[in-house]
Amino acid sequence: MKNTSWQSRSALNGLCYALVALGVLPVGASFAASPVLPGATLVLPAALAVGADNKDPNFDPDYLYLQAISQESARYRTGDGSNFRKAIKLYDEALKRRKNFYDAIYHKAVCNYYLKDYDNSIGDATKHIELRPEIMQAYVIRAQSYVKKQDYDPALADLNEVEKKRPDLMEYRLRGQIYYARDGYPKAAEDFETYIASKTDSKGRIDLDAIVAFLDLGNTYGKIGDNDKAVDAYSRYITAYPELTTPWFQRGDPEYDDLPLALNKRGSAYLDIARVAKDPDSPRLEEAAGDFQKLTELQPASPTGYIGLGNVALFRSEWDEAVKSLDKAVALAPQNDSALSALAEARRLQAGEKIGSAPTLAGAAPSATQIAGVASLQQSIREQDDALKINPNNALALRGRALSNANPAIGNYAGAIADFTQLLTVLPAGDPGIAEAYFNRGSAYVNSATPDYAKAVTDFDAAIAANPANSAAYTARGDAYAKLGQYDQAIADYNRVIADTAVDEKVKLAAQRNRGVSYIAMTPPRVKEAIADFEAYLQVYGDDQGVKDSLFAAQLQLGAEDQLIALNRRIGDEPTVADNYLKRAAVYDKLKQTDNAITDYIKVTELDPTNAVAYQNLAADYALKGYSDPAIVEGGIAANTKLIALRPTDPTYLLARGDLYVGQNKYIEAAKDYEAALALIPATDAKRADVQYQIANLYLGAKDNARAKQEFDAYFVAAQASHPKYEEALILRGDLLRDAKDYPGAIADYSKFLVNKPTDVKVLKVRGQAYLDSKDETNALADFEAAIAGAPNDAQALTLASNIYYNQGVVIAQTDPDKASVLFRKAAASTRQAITSDPAFAGAYFYKGVALADNVKVDNITPVEQKAQREEALAALEKFVELAPTSALVPDAQKTIAELKKKLGA
Repeated sequence: MKNTSWQSRSALNGLCYALVALGVLPVGASFAASPVLPGATLVLPAALAVGADNKDPNFDPDYLYLQAISQESARYRTGDGSNFRKAIKLYDEALKRRKNFYDAIYHKAVCNYYLKDYDNSIGDATKHIELRPEIMQAYVIRAQSYVKKQDYDPALADLNEVEKKRPDLMEYRLRGQIYYARDGYPKAAEDFETYIASKTDSKGRIDLDAIVAFLDLGNTYGKIGDNDKAVDAYSRYITAYPELTTPWFQRGDPEYDDLPLALNKRGSAYLDIARVAKDPDSPRLEEAAGDFQKLTELQPASPTGYIGLGNVALFRSEWDEAVKSLDKAVALAPQNDSALSALAEARRLQAGEKIGSAPTLAGAAPSATQIAGVASLQQSIREQDDALKINPNNALALRGRALSNANPAIGNYAGAIADFTQLLTVLPAGDPGIAEAYFNRGSAYVNSATPDYAKAVTDFDAAIAANPANSAAYTARGDAYAKLGQYDQAIADYNRVIADTAVDEKVKLAAQRNRGVSYIAMTPPRVKEAIADFEAYLQVYGDDQGVKDSLFAAQLQLGAEDQLIALNRRIGDEPTVADNYLKRAAVYDKLKQTDNAITDYIKVTELDPTNAVAYQNLAADYALKGYSDPAIVEGGIAANTKLIALRPTDPTYLLARGDLYVGQNKYIEAAKDYEAALALIPATDAKRADVQYQIANLYLGAKDNARAKQEFDAYFVAAQASHPKYEEALILRGDLLRDAKDYPGAIADYSKFLVNKPTDVKVLKVRGQAYLDSKDETNALADFEAAIAGAPNDAQALTLASNIYYNQGVVIAQTDPDKASVLFRKAAASTRQAITSDPAFAGAYFYKGVALADNVKVDNITPVEQKAQREEALAALEKFVELAPTSALVPDAQKTIAELKKKLGA
């Protein structure tokens, strides 16, 4: 429907200006959010006194109504809804004086709706309808309240009535939401499209408060399965999304104002398009990654964007990137079993690539790559375990753990079989994973220490029944038949694979090789046919030098090798053309032949010193090699230095060079690069706070505490309290201030930190020490006791508290022995607990000893008890001297030890 709120808005604004002239309202008041119903009477200020129901204008219902309307306006809106409650009271006062004041009744319904009191909103709307059934706005607000209560039948009836009588007021989006909730997606899409059209002008511009309908539309097309239309809808939302400075009342309901949701939805739709097409090179994946990356920037504390990036990397077979992204997701949401299982799956695939890239020769010790791959595989299993503890029916976790256990490097085939068995009970009928689960369980039976080929054949039968096009199942079943000596059945399966035009040539060749083995094993053997199969296999692989060079080169096979052959020929013909070396370097990068790639990139920079792409890829390859070699670090610095000169407005390379300086412990140089990068980052970019935080830490690392404190000050100017490093920065600056003996400043920073984490034991202790340093024992003790409440066995907090108890006892021992004894006993009890928690914590023994020694002097106890306390005190002080012989407190301890020995000797 067309938004008619501007009509009511202009009328109310005219009234508002008149009231301002009379001094009733402040300048700038707006009633944009509170439309007047068609048919309602606007009372002009000059007519207020004439139309009053009471001589006192403060009790005139029209005046009360206008006061209430002002409370609904955007100017008076409050986060707790108190403005709406005030408005309701004013409407009630007006209704006491004019019983059938239907405008007030309608606006009460609106206020109750905003207060989420949907029952009262429905009741008020119903009263209005009884008084004025021809006014449709009350039907709309009632329908909205019904929808919030998920009571869709009366909501739908109200909306249909509005559409029939006042289509210009029809809330098509609301009805679309009802259809959506009832799985009526085509009807929902139609209503959302109608709503959007009604909110779009002749130039194609949509009202800002209506863009949320694009989210509804995208979700609906997603349910229908039309990902292209879903992407279009989400894109229209993102394109129309207003600047953050746009006021809320112009942007729509903040409950639905969700740019991160739109990015996540569009990114997921892009990913689904690539998945449906089974195209890991689809350009849609770049768009998906862009959306998920933007989502991580908007919501750095949410796992959603990182999960999306991980899924994109998984689909692209970029295991390292998948692990990196999903690891961040799990760090943010450790109880999310989906993120855990996805991380473990990425790690499993990453481990498989490591293990496969460096096979261990028979009798040789495993390589470092093999060992790392196995460790990653074991970690993957642990992560799947964690996911399954959260959700025992997590299909991805069951599959991943089973495949990890079935990897020969782990060899836990019994565990794999158990997981595949459970997985088959979890997967719904018709799921394509069923065929895979049967196939993999059959393979586990084959690879077990005691193979069970008969069970394997049964599983391969089931896999083929579930997916008759599964050529791998035919090959595996053929191998199992061969192990059982059923060669005719084995050959029949191999023949089917070889004759299948859709099967990859390598698979066919492997089937030919295995068929040859079966021909030889038969009685009598079919030698000629076996020779023919072996010759066909060797004809392809025997002359392929790329396969012999390395396993990885074999995986790339003819494609990459053919490219290298062509480029080598071209470079021989054109040895001074930089672009030829640049292209060959890119092929080497694909082959992970990093040293060869680096050599070629260096050659490009010699031939074309301004080739930024070459420097950029050179820097990336240095990073891939790792920075353990100083020469590589210097190479990386040189490449980034050149990039800084070539692209002076891009902060990326300054930050990269700064990182390399950090690796060399050149903190000042790194800080300068970060500062230069900061000058290039836009003022509105959230990344500024990250960089400023790093600058402060670099000066901290350089032991320039004054400059570090200055940079932390700048960080707090740039960062919002929601920044992930904000609380850590408070602690670091607090420590700097405390070291500089600025105890009030340190206490202020620690206190800001404790606002959100009031039970943080570490910060309570350091703030307590700051109080203690500033001679404020009262607040210090309060912090130490709060720390003890949070960590009853924290030896340091217990000892710090006992120090204060002891000092207080010493001060009042002469004037109030009984009170001093209570404090000495409290100090002793606290240190006993500290020693129980940490028997090596020296300070606890000191304060235990002196507290017990001084307590004997003031406490009214028996000689036996005195002796026991002195012995306990002596043992504690001697232990202190043993643990901390260089402490400044040792002379005090030895003095007290001498006194105690004298007393005990007497």
